[in-house]
Formats: sequence, C-alpha cells, structure tokens
Amino acid sequence: MKKSLVFFGTILLLFCNSEKILAATPYNNKTALSVGVKYSDGTSGVDHSNNSYGTYVTMGLTTKKLNSTNATNIISSHSNGTKYLESGIIYLVGHANRMAMSFDNNVTIDYSKLTDSPSVGIRSFNNSKSAFVTFAGCNTALPGAEYNITELTQANGAKITMGWKTDLNIASYKNWNSRFNEIIKDKSTSVLNAAKSASNHIYLSNTVKNYALHGIFNKNPWYFLNNNSASNMLISDALQNEVTNIKNIDLKDVNMYLDSYLNNSVDLNNFKLEINGVHEKYYDYVLYINDVRTDLGYTVVMDNDSELNRIVDNMKGKTVAQVKNEVQSKLQKIDVNNITVERRLLNKIKLDISDDYKIISDIKYYSSSDNEIYNVAEIEMNDGNGKLVTSYIERY
Repeated sequence: MKKSLVFFGTILLLFCNSEKILAATPYNNKTALSVGVKYSDGTSGVDHSNNSYGTYVTMGLTTKKLNSTNATNIISSHSNGTKYLESGIIYLVGHANRMAMSFDNNVTIDYSKLTDSPSVGIRSFNNSKSAFVTFAGCNTALPGAEYNITELTQANGAKITMGWKTDLNIASYKNWNSRFNEIIKDKSTSVLNAAKSASNHIYLSNTVKNYALHGIFNKNPWYFLNNNSASNMLISDALQNEVTNIKNIDLKDVNMYLDSYLNNSVDLNNFKLEINGVHEKYYDYVLYINDVRTDLGYTVVMDNDSELNRIVDNMKGKTVAQVKNEVQSKLQKIDVNNITVERRLLNKIKLDISDDYKIISDIKYYSSSDNEIYNVAEIEMNDGNGKLVTSYIERY
C-alpha cells in the first residue's frame, strides 16, 4: 500500500518591512479560519487543514475551512461579518518561504498592505483582531536581515504567531500538528506548552521541532478570544530574543544525563543524535538497526539556561533487541533493492527526467506503529519560481 504525503517548497516573493507596534485589545472574536489546498504538483495541505478545522470547531469557534482558494473567497467574511483574515485564529498551511505563503489559483498571502488580486497582503487586515496565527510552511520564521512574515504579523497586532525556522517536513508535521491540536483543545494549556508536548516524540524528520513562537505564547488563544488583553503590552525585545538565546551545551553532559537515566543499561552506539529546537533544545537519540532509521529512541530536552528539563522515553516499551528482531524479520521478507530510487520516483510521481532535480536523501524507515518498512526519498528541484523540496514515501 502506498502512503501519499504532502510537502512544502519555497516561492520567491517580496514584502515590505514593518515596525513593532503596541498590541491593541482584541474584541470578542470567536472565529477561526483554516486554509490548506491541493497543489498542481500533487502536494496537499488538505489533511492538515481539516485536522485544525476540527479542533477549532471543538473549541466552539465559528470556523471556515478553505480547501481551494481564489481571489474572492480568501478575502470573504464569516456570517457575522468578521473577515476571514481577521479571524480570532488563522491557520495557513502550504508552500511558503520567509516572506509569504502561496495556495492554488495563484493566491498568495504575503506581508504587505496591498490587496492586488489574487495577492493578499495580511497587513491590509486588522491583525490585532487575531489571537493566534499559524504559518505552517518552510522557513516562515527564518531569521534574516529583514523580519519574516511570522514575527511581522505579531508585531502588527496579532497576539501569538507561529512559524518554522527551517524547511518543514510535512510527513512529520502531520503527526506533530495532530498532537499539538489535541493539546490546544484544553483552553488552559498555553501555546508554548502544546508545542513542547508535541515535540516530545521522535519523528521521521525531527526538524519539525524547529517551530518559532512570537508574542504572548504563555497563553492559550482562548484567553484573548474572550476580550482579555495584555493592556497594550509592548512585546519586549527580551521576550522576542528568548528564542535565540539557547546556549551551547556540552554533549558530554547530555550523554551523562541519559546514561544516568538508563542506568548505563543501553548501548548508545545503536543510536544517532539529532539536535533541533528553538524555545528548547531537543537532543533526539534515534534508534537505527543497521542502516534502517526507526521512530524509536530517547529525547533529552534542555532549557534556555542549559539545564536539563526532561528526558522522554520514546522506545514505546520495546528493547533494542526486540526492535532488531522485528526489523530483521521484515527485511528478510522483502527485496529492498528491487527497484532504484529514481525509477520509483519517475514511475510514481511522474517526474520528468529532463527536469533539473537532485536526490537529497534516500533512507529506509521502520515505523513501529504499523511494523512496516518504508523507503523515504527527498528531492530538490527548480519549479521555475525557486527551489522546491519534495518528499516521497512508499512501503516496501
């Protein structure tokens, strides 16, 4: 059985700079917008949009879902007159870069004051009416000489914004987003705590943990949807800089914490270390069986003061020996070299071999949840507007 996944690339667009402003008090705005579309290249954000839509409905919000965009519906309004892009919660998932996000029918949302159909400048709307805005796409919170769309939207009045500082691997994001949404339904849980809890797990690509939050992220959006405010609080530089001040940590200390936790009973030579994180530093010890990557291991989490925060056991009750037996048993039943990666990609996603592309990575991946082995490949190609990174996964 083939698993179809969706992926993000980048687009090249321009936007204007903005200065930080005092956050205005939002009105009682219990509305939400969720946008995720299927693209002409076959990728799709629909599943992620649907998951978020269901979360907002459960929270009791008047919610609109757009699984196809055009110049008219993206700037339309809820039945109560609130514009979609002034909703209390706005969720956007799709192709992106640090300046903008793009959807189908050439609809683009960038950071400007312009509404030049089908391009939409989010700053042309009143961002202070929004409690929480998510830009789920590649590099939407990437630092640079200029501000990015995530921090600028918060600076323009949105109480909390979230984006990613790296490429967003959508295969992993599907599970991360589902866990985040399940937690955020608890109206007493802060956005930051929900993101941290979703990041406790080990993913196919742990770069999904490179989320960046701006604003008053120690609150749940529900707090601001009920006419609460921070009394014209200026988001301080100290708070903004908190996300970049994770100190260098001695790996010897991290290994020592984990060895102590495991009572030195596990050979860490079977694991490969991956380091990610913005608000916290995640040291993921990912279990490999020979050259097969698994979704099992251990996660050591350090805080901004280089102190141990927590250790998460992601072995799901299995020992290394048990996993080794399961993986080797699966490998004996399949011929993992029965077709080349390029041939598989050409046959399954109809990639024209004349296109300018290169294979970035190709790995075997064991999923403990269904006890199956997959081939995962990542391709970088030029779609005419800039670099596009596409992932592909198929069960052996």
